[in-house]
Amino acid sequence: STDGGLNWIKSSSGLTTTGRIEIAVSPSNPNYIYASCQKASNTSGLYVSEDKGTTWLLVNSSDGQTQNWLKTQGWYDNTIAVHPYDEKTVFFGGIDLWNAVLRNDGSTPTTRNADFYHVTDGYGAYQTQSPRPATNVHVDQHSLVMVPILSPSTFWIVNGNDGGVAYSANGGVTWSGNAANNNIGNGGYNTTQFYGVDKRPGANQYIGGMQDNG
Repeated sequence: STDGGLNWIKSSSGLTTTGRIEIAVSPSNPNYIYASCQKASNTSGLYVSEDKGTTWLLVNSSDGQTQNWLKTQGWYDNTIAVHPYDEKTVFFGGIDLWNAVLRNDGSTPTTRNADFYHVTDGYGAYQTQSPRPATNVHVDQHSLVMVPILSPSTFWIVNGNDGGVAYSANGGVTWSGNAANNNIGNGGYNTTQFYGVDKRPGANQYIGGMQDNG
């Protein structure tokens, strides 16, 4: 829509997906729109439009690897946000948080090349990578908010996930996290979900089990 939602035009040329789509517009250059897509066979797709959504280009990993941040959970956890000052850098998440930086080489009329990075590593599976992703952020990502700090052109990232709230004050390099059984960064918010509770007979005591958190 170019008139505040009064009229709409279908915008999916080049976009291939079978499930949930999350989109984000670049604050610094609104010609750039990104989409994190749940695709067939439990795969993930990152797309970019450089013409305000008229056409979409598949973003491929520059190392030739197939990156899959959603895996079997794209219907459940899928979020994306663009760097506040750089339209060619995007952050996104499914199980963990990732980012991708568009390159100027390796592109075709229907694709763009990018370097993909793990930003967080909730299960500790990617610690041999450089830069090493943070292990103190809970898995299953649902929300990303960029907070620009105009001077000196830095920004925070606020992240909502199954463990609560995590944030980075240096653009995703390090995090005040919320790993399993750890409420660091949650500021006292009770964000865990109890799947089952019961009362001890004859006593004012309760026991319960929380999703992912014991």
